Amino acid sequence: MKFNGLSLKKEQIFNSLKPGTNILLEDKSFGKMIEKFVGWHPDHSFLITTLKPIPGIKNTLDNSSTFITIKFFLEGKVYIGKTSILHYTFKPTGLLFLKEPINLENASIRKTERVKCSFPGGVAHEKDNKFFPGVIIDLSEGGAGFVFKNPWHKEQFKIDEKVKLKITFLLQEKELIIPSYIKRFFYNNGNIGIGLAFSPEAKEEIEFIKKFVIEILEYKIFAG
Repeated sequence: MKFNGLSLKKEQIFNSLKPGTNILLEDKSFGKMIEKFVGWHPDHSFLITTLKPIPGIKNTLDNSSTFITIKFFLEGKVYIGKTSILHYTFKPTGLLFLKEPINLENASIRKTERVKCSFPGGVAHEKDNKFFPGVIIDLSEGGAGFVFKNPWHKEQFKIDEKVKLKITFLLQEKELIIPSYIKRFFYNNGNIGIGLAFSPEAKEEIEFIKKFVIEILEYKIFAG
């Protein structure tokens, strides 16, 4: 992630934030709390999240520091700011009222952000349907890293060659074949692999990969 350090239009951001979106709150007194966005009141400059009835949470909130960090994920960006607790209640349900964040900034996910993975796959020449098997070891919305099952299959390909990359997403029962270009060869734990850049013509496939990568990055942020 790359911080651009720009203060953004908070009104537009909070208007786009859907109720039920995960909100991560961090403070030295309570560590991390993941709650759900409920709504915000622009005229009175506060936002509302859920508040789980964790044992001892009242004392913890009363002793929290002046400012706490708030993070949430919206349209491929992580937004981060400083806020403070205005009020909380557990009747009729748990709600936390927070001051509108100061200097809300975004941490944009770079187009080249790669996530580690392990999916069955294969690489074939552009006009051939014979796929040389291997494993996809990382993915981004712009490309992938592929390791050959048989290292000798590297000799079948060359740098800048246009190829077809097959990715099998086991849990989602989805298989993609993406036109790509070989940009480099590399070694990974004694195995031989290739770095691939997706061809711009594969718009639908790239959009799927983009959403998949964002979902993984979002999980990593809230899982810590």
